[in-house]
Amino acid sequence: LPYAFAQMFLGSLGDKLPTRYVLGLCLICTALSNFSFGWWSSPIILGCLLFANGLSQALAWPLCVKAMSSWYSEKERSKIYSIWGTCMFVGGLAGTAITVDLQRRFGWRNVFFLPSVAVAGIGFLNMTLLRMPDEVGLSGILDDEKPDLETKKSSATEPPVRPSFMELWRQPLVSHTALSCLCMKVIRYCMHMYMVKTRGYSDTQSGLFSTTYEIGGVFGSVASGFFVDRVASGRAFTAATYLFLLTVVALVCFIVVGGLHIVFATLFMGLIGVFSCSLDPIVTAVIPSALGELSEVDTKASLAGLVSGFGGIGAVLQGPVVGFVADRFGWGSSFYIVALLSLCGGALMKHAAMKRTSKQLA
Repeated sequence: LPYAFAQMFLGSLGDKLPTRYVLGLCLICTALSNFSFGWWSSPIILGCLLFANGLSQALAWPLCVKAMSSWYSEKERSKIYSIWGTCMFVGGLAGTAITVDLQRRFGWRNVFFLPSVAVAGIGFLNMTLLRMPDEVGLSGILDDEKPDLETKKSSATEPPVRPSFMELWRQPLVSHTALSCLCMKVIRYCMHMYMVKTRGYSDTQSGLFSTTYEIGGVFGSVASGFFVDRVASGRAFTAATYLFLLTVVALVCFIVVGGLHIVFATLFMGLIGVFSCSLDPIVTAVIPSALGELSEVDTKASLAGLVSGFGGIGAVLQGPVVGFVADRFGWGSSFYIVALLSLCGGALMKHAAMKRTSKQLA
């Protein structure tokens, strides 16, 4: 919850304050809240550290989106974000392997210390090395057809007022993107619960499928840039629509064919990871960075935080919502939740694509 709400309501700090210092400070605070986590037994202290950890990490994603979008034009971003987007999936796989090794060597109470030192070091590197275009004498890398935001700012008689949360929400297509991100995150976090409760897989088998899902996510994230540029002709909303629908198709195949043999189950679980995880860089980075350049002031970090924050709310809500539905209709109903949310996400992206196209034609 602190992670999600801080992203939604504090993302604007990334647009107001120097990116490298705020990002570096976020990473250092994350390390400070995490390094001693295994040394405590008090639930109150552990809860406070978790709260501080989530709060510290909240601005990292919006600030990274802003930093990279400032160096690349909209036509280049889908490829750049697709490569960068693999970090969450590769990090999940590597984090598991590193944790197992550290636990074997030093015991579980010390597994947080060395990763925290590494994160703090990366924070200091960001403070030292990260530069924005205006810090090296450039005005930013923008498409030729877009108005130069720096020219807008310099020609204005008064500094423009940064929009509030509700003003951001009312901007065109922002609500579509945020709600689609919520659907996307609920889909992801429902999958493990569905496999354990409904399909009867053991914890080991479910762990295998989760790993397969993450590996599919790596390939899906890399392929998302190609998908946007080649399949959807550079139209991010259209690409997201297709990917939501392909997620439904892969999920149906997993349900229908996966029970025949574990090979089929593994194959289609990997495809679910490919399609659903390729949505991440598109919905949480490509689209917010493009929408953030349409207003008088640069709101890329604010919109990336708002959209990603809604995804965090989806991760929080999935447990109570799925549990409530499962109590009333059985665990098999979780499949229908995932399928329905995929269709809802696709419908939101399709409506956004139509609105964007009609606006461009007008």
